[in-house]
Amino acid sequence: MKLTRYNFVRTLPASTPQLTTDQERLVARLSPLEARGWAREERIGLLEEENRWLKAQLFACFSEKTPREEIHPGQAWLFNEAEALAQAAESAPASVTIPAHGRGKGGRKKLSATLPRVEVVHDVPEDKKVCRAGGTALERIGEEICEQLDFKPAQARVIRHIRPKYACPCCRTGVAIVPVPLQLLPKILAMPALLAHIATTKLVDGMPLYRQEAQFDRLGVTLGRVTMAGWIVTQIQY
Repeated sequence: MKLTRYNFVRTLPASTPQLTTDQERLVARLSPLEARGWAREERIGLLEEENRWLKAQLFACFSEKTPREEIHPGQAWLFNEAEALAQAAESAPASVTIPAHGRGKGGRKKLSATLPRVEVVHDVPEDKKVCRAGGTALERIGEEICEQLDFKPAQARVIRHIRPKYACPCCRTGVAIVPVPLQLLPKILAMPALLAHIATTKLVDGMPLYRQEAQFDRLGVTLGRVTMAGWIVTQIQY
């Protein structure tokens, strides 16, 4: 019989008028244990199920083939790939006739026509443009062209905005000067191209600002990551 608070009280002798201190302490401890009884029984049942499953996996007779009902439809080929390939090879014909077809010439791809071209002429020296036999001047009959892809590293430069001021030499009034050019962000020293480069490198290419800071440092530009972060946040807000 399971000992609970209630049947514990009922089993006390009739001659005992009241519980002793130790008995009261025992009755008080029975309440939380009784509340946790269901959770403990469920845990025991789960462990028993796991124990039975492990015994079945270790000692029961089983085949190397996984039951078909336990295989996900999208992963069935993972288990019978070798058998499927072997069966396909056996059922394949002994010879296959391939019709004649044309194949394009391989080689490197041409460079994009949208890229700018810089022509570098490697000409024959003037003293070599004379025929060795009779001394007649040679004529240009053609040329050979070879294209190579070049890359110009990033280059930092400073744009100086100069606004001349004009005034009357007589009255010295009415100074004429053009207004300040419009800027993408007010009161910053970065041009729109620099802001676009920093934002694209950070948000599109995923390059952290501390790496961009190192790149600018190699170019001789001191540009902190905190400053660049402020520019990016300001662009997003605008």
